[in-house]
Amino acid sequence: MDIVHTGSRGLGSSILRSFTKSDANPYFTSTSPEFQTYLDQHDHAVKWAQANRDLVAHRIKYCLFEKEPNPLDTEEGEATDTPAIAEADESGSVQDGPESEPCEALEKLLDVTHNAVARQGWIISGKAQEMWIHRKGAARSDQGFIPCPGSRGDFSWILQPLGDGQINGV
Repeated sequence: MDIVHTGSRGLGSSILRSFTKSDANPYFTSTSPEFQTYLDQHDHAVKWAQANRDLVAHRIKYCLFEKEPNPLDTEEGEATDTPAIAEADESGSVQDGPESEPCEALEKLLDVTHNAVARQGWIISGKAQEMWIHRKGAARSDQGFIPCPGSRGDFSWILQPLGDGQINGV
C-alpha cells in the first residue's frame, strides 16, 4: 500500500494568514459574512489538496505501469498504450496479451483531510451540540481508518482509531 501525502501546497495557509493579519485569533459567528467567506475559501483549499493527491497518485501510477505510445507497437502503425501482460490460461499455460494490467488493481482506499474545519455533532456536559471544529494537523477519528504520515524518510501508518470520536479509546 502506498500513501500520497500532500496538501494544498500553501493555499490553505495563505487563506488563514489573510484572515489573521489584524487579529491573531479572529472569531466569526457562523452567521457572519466573514465566516462564510472564510469557509468558501477553506473548502476550495480542501478540494485543491484532494486534487493534488489525485494528481501525484496518477503520475506515480503512470510512471510505474504505463508506457508512452510507440507507433511501432502494432503492425498497422497504430500506437497502443496497453502493455502486454503474461497470463496463465485455465491449463496453467502462459499466454501473452493485454487482457489485464496490474495498474487496474490500484484504487484510492482513503482520502483523509487534516487541517480542516467541519461542522460536527459534539457532546458537551452530556448535551449534544452542533459545532464547528478546526483540526490543525489532525483528522477526524470517527470516519474509519486514517493515515498517520511519517516525516520524510520515516514510515507512515494506517491507523484504526478507537472510541467514538469524542474521546479516543473510550
